[in-house]
Amino acid sequence: MAPLGAAQLAVAESFLATQDLRRATLVVWVPAAPGAAPRALEPLARLFPGRVRFRALDLAAEAEGTPLARSFLLRLRDRKAWVDSDVARLVILWRYGGVFFDADMLLVRDVAPLLGLEFATEFSCDHVQGAFNNAVLRLVARSTAATALLERAKAIWPRVRSWAYGPTLLRDAAAAGAAVHRAPWCFFHGIWCAGALPPGALGGAAPWSPRLVANAFGLHLHRAGAGAAPVHNASVLAAAARANRAEVLARARAAGAATREELEAWRRMPLPGSATG
Repeated sequence: MAPLGAAQLAVAESFLATQDLRRATLVVWVPAAPGAAPRALEPLARLFPGRVRFRALDLAAEAEGTPLARSFLLRLRDRKAWVDSDVARLVILWRYGGVFFDADMLLVRDVAPLLGLEFATEFSCDHVQGAFNNAVLRLVARSTAATALLERAKAIWPRVRSWAYGPTLLRDAAAAGAAVHRAPWCFFHGIWCAGALPPGALGGAAPWSPRLVANAFGLHLHRAGAGAAPVHNASVLAAAARANRAEVLARARAAGAATREELEAWRRMPLPGSATG
């Protein structure tokens, strides 16, 4: 597993800073291989005992008892991680339920108000009508909708480097009557639409107003903070990361499980934008 950078750490912190930790747990799924757990996140697990967990993904074992049990889909691998990731999240949510977030989804506020529905997100305000994005996917364990998605995936001829098992699957299943709702694009993807966040605001120096993200549930970072370009300290990502770091430390301090040394060590962890001063 590639080392996590400051932007990826900020995404993990965004969960711990914005969700109700009396009932929410961050589960990080990692490859079933020795040493696969991202070491950079291990201090967070010590700051929040029981609220940050690592699970080794044995997809064949998780799929037993599902419509995809022993399916060839469980063995597909995609260089872009579209197919294997899309299939894995369907299996995980069928078995355990919850909300699956892509690793580049920066949470802005508690998603609890949305949990009464099973949903994915709308692709964009100007995309084709009915388009889904599964960067956020909420399903109830063993629900009718979760089962219908796996049944439909099982019937699709394998295609790597495609959205066949993600956005396309969700669109077609919803059209066929599966009760998977499409959350409005502005809940999680506000940067994609004209008049919303400027394209460079997430990681760059483009001007932005806090009101543009105040009511979102999350922000899909895409490549912001992941490439060679530095994160500007006035960007959305840097501003959110600083606020979340302060909240994470305050929550950990209040919980009383972390030592002063552990809190100080995490306070010193790099933040997106810190290198640009």
